[in-house]
Amino acid sequence: MASGSASRAPSQSNEVRRAKYHGDEKYREVAKDRAREYYRSNKIGTFFGENIARANIGRVRDFGRVRNGAMTLLPSELAAVVGRSYSALSRWMKNSLVPSPTLNTNDGDAYSLPVARAIVRELADHFDKVSFYRRDHQETRAAIWGAVSGLTEDEDSS
Repeated sequence: MASGSASRAPSQSNEVRRAKYHGDEKYREVAKDRAREYYRSNKIGTFFGENIARANIGRVRDFGRVRNGAMTLLPSELAAVVGRSYSALSRWMKNSLVPSPTLNTNDGDAYSLPVARAIVRELADHFDKVSFYRRDHQETRAAIWGAVSGLTEDEDSS
């Protein structure tokens, strides 16, 4: 065995740790604090009341790139703006909670800057109320689709 704990099997080590957790109040508090700190530093999205989408509303352009002569954002870039993972945004697109990108670029399908801003603005308003977005949030869905329906993809408002 190459590990430093060659005298104990892993299951025995876990049993000792569990017994210490349940029997030692200080150890339990330290373990809980460590777990909370890990959660805070690794959670994507809303950090204990902080609305990432709201914080990035004025910085949407900073996340995108000029592609095919226009400022655009890929879905992964839009996900970063709203503080969610790409898989969450993909799920929202699949469930028609946000529109799919319609501009074809060399890097893949992308959102125009005005469309991305409209989506971020509506999601920021939503995340002010709740920290998650799902299918039963029909009011937000209608607001997002309404906000982007009047926009043309080639607009480039700053």
